[in-house]
Order: sequence, then structure tokens, then C-alpha cells
Amino acid sequence: MLSIPSEIIAVQNFVELSEAVKNYGYRYYVSKGTAPLDFMLHNDKEHFTYLGESVFRHKWYTNAFPLKMTDQIVYHSSLIDPIKRLPEQGKPHFLSDDSLSVYKFAVAMKKNFCYKRKLNTVISRINSAGLYMHFTKEEHFKSWLSASERRRDVTKKVKRSHSKICLEPLM
Repeated sequence: MLSIPSEIIAVQNFVELSEAVKNYGYRYYVSKGTAPLDFMLHNDKEHFTYLGESVFRHKWYTNAFPLKMTDQIVYHSSLIDPIKRLPEQGKPHFLSDDSLSVYKFAVAMKKNFCYKRKLNTVISRINSAGLYMHFTKEEHFKSWLSASERRRDVTKKVKRSHSKICLEPLM
């Protein structure tokens, strides 16, 4: 039997992504006209500026088509998008710990809503207790677990220089 180890090298942060784009031909995609792209283009840090200019120069923008129907789904690519989405379709390898922005949300209510103070107190207590983050992480984790086995395999990390080919006779 011939078995070849998979060469899945996960880029774990923006510095590594910048190096991968420069040296290994990696690509990454971002939505056109979004805050993360603007942030990268106008950042003082060299790796962010390089990433933003690369997107602009090569036109690496996401589109409305599902990822499986585009050329964006290659092993040497990355997608910069909100974290609450599931891992990229067909790309099971890694979710980065880096983040570019934090999104706030608000609850809209009428000016004369009679339970305004109580509602704000409840929301504040839920948030202070960490229940909101616990719930969103738990729901995201449940969705992640329900994904296929191939998409769950996020821990593989193989070094290129140590790849070996194993030959075993078939029995």
C-alpha cells in the first residue's frame, strides 16, 4: 500500500498569512469594500498593509456564489470573514485566533417602553455572567461537531521537510 501524508500546513495568524502569501503562493479572499480590507490597507503594520495591497492588486474578492462553485476553494487560500460563520466549505483545516474587529449589537425598543430598565438589567447581567459568550460558543461548537468528519479535522499540522512515503505490500 502506498500512503503519502497530507501536507496541511495551517496559517495561524496574520503574520504567518502574510509570509505564506509572499513566499508560498497562498491566496486569501475578503469581501470587497468591507472594514477588514480598509483596515489592512491603512494599517501601520507591514504585514497588514502587504495583505491589503495583495487583495487589491490580485482582485482576491469573495463573490455571491457558494465557495464550492468558485476557484476560491484551493488548499493554499484563506478567507477573511466574520468568525461566527462555520469553517469554509471544504476547507476543514483551521480557524485563526486573530481577529480584526469586534461587532457590537443593540436591542431596539420604543422610547416609552415600560420595562426598559428591567430589560437592560437582565441583558447586562447575562453579559456580565458570560452566558451570552457561553451560548454562542456552545451553539457554534455544536454546529462544528455536526459537520462532516473531513471538516472537523482542524488539528493536522505536517511539516514539509519531514514528509515520508511509506510502502507496504498489499495482503
